[in-house]
Amino acid sequence: MTTKALRLLIIAISVVVAAVLVSVALVIAIPKSAEAGASADFATPVELEPWGTDSGFDEFTLYGAAWNDLNAAMRSGDRDAFLSFASGEAETQLANWWDRSKQLGWENGYIRPSTADDGSQQALVGLELPFTAAPVRSSGRSDAGQKLLHGTAYTIETTGEGADLKITSFAPIGAPNPWDVGPLYVQERDHVVLFGLESEQALVDANIDAAEEAAALALDTASQLGAEIPQDGFLSAITDDPDRFTEWAFGASEPAVIKAAAVARPTLRPYMPSDLLEPSVATGSENSGGYVVVGPGAADQLMPTFVHEFAHILHFTAVPDSGLFRSHAVLEGFARYMETASGVEDRSLVTPAVQQLVASAGADALADARFDSTDAAAAYDAAGSYYQFVAESGGDPWALAVAAKREDAGLAVLGSLPMVGEKMDPAFSAENWIAWVQSQ
Repeated sequence: MTTKALRLLIIAISVVVAAVLVSVALVIAIPKSAEAGASADFATPVELEPWGTDSGFDEFTLYGAAWNDLNAAMRSGDRDAFLSFASGEAETQLANWWDRSKQLGWENGYIRPSTADDGSQQALVGLELPFTAAPVRSSGRSDAGQKLLHGTAYTIETTGEGADLKITSFAPIGAPNPWDVGPLYVQERDHVVLFGLESEQALVDANIDAAEEAAALALDTASQLGAEIPQDGFLSAITDDPDRFTEWAFGASEPAVIKAAAVARPTLRPYMPSDLLEPSVATGSENSGGYVVVGPGAADQLMPTFVHEFAHILHFTAVPDSGLFRSHAVLEGFARYMETASGVEDRSLVTPAVQQLVASAGADALADARFDSTDAAAAYDAAGSYYQFVAESGGDPWALAVAAKREDAGLAVLGSLPMVGEKMDPAFSAENWIAWVQSQ
């Protein structure tokens, strides 16, 4: 079998597997264990001829010359060449997007077109923003060592074909990024980039030192827990406008029960390799890292909020996921535990409200529905308390966070985080956790 035929066979199999995963909601993707030997530390190589005319993906993508030139312009930082493919309202839209996103300092990126089920045109645009993560090479992941470029989906309209193609409209799908909204003001430190709109320069200046302190604290705490850190800093937006925060964090709506102070926004990656992408860019159905959006609700709890959200980003980048199995207890519990483990939050996670909830609901206190109910605050603490219980019982809370989000995510999404812990050690059973909560 020729190299090109083998590549096409691999892609065809991937397409079939992806279709099954989409149609069967409870299928769990379990990564294969790494093979023995030094070569297991590296991602499985994908043999590409990047940016050539015959990379082996033409039968699937059929990208025209304009898309290759647009990507070449992004890689070389050639603004004029990039904007030469804009026409109509997209001349302003793409110019604003380029200038505003460039304020964050990206030097590498891609733009990849696609067609939605309804026939509309879309484009996934990925940027190598500050502190871009890469799953560590000892993680056993197929994308180990590859870059998790921050990807965002846009609706587009085009005219013409081939080298004559022009983009005539370009608008974000769902919640816009801050750089889709207006010019930015950016501050950078050793472990964080904090940014907002130009009109909120004073807010960024007032919070950059706290953001840096929290970023260093989150990284140090995770390292002390034994985490393999996939990045050395974080990207965070901030605003003091509640409507703007809702727009950036959730788009049209936000959860009604518990008002968020901040969110960690996962970003996207290209579904599969192509001749438009450098081989170093991670592809697949999982998230591609993420960044934090902080709103006015964090003003009186800034440090715990930053540490909490940075913990989410570490969780996303250490174990990227497709979004299908994001258990609230797994994610929020780890982030809440990180607050107390870091020392930034000096209080017990076992509050009277937690004890009451656990006494009445048992392990169901950690069910997803609890996090969008009047029990939400207690559910957050209860989930964090399970990680604390594991740690105080001689267990590894980071190993639990990884296992619950990866191999055992299907169990955790049913509200059974203790089932994952019990697989690690019978001492971490739900019954033992419930007894521990009541004993505090």
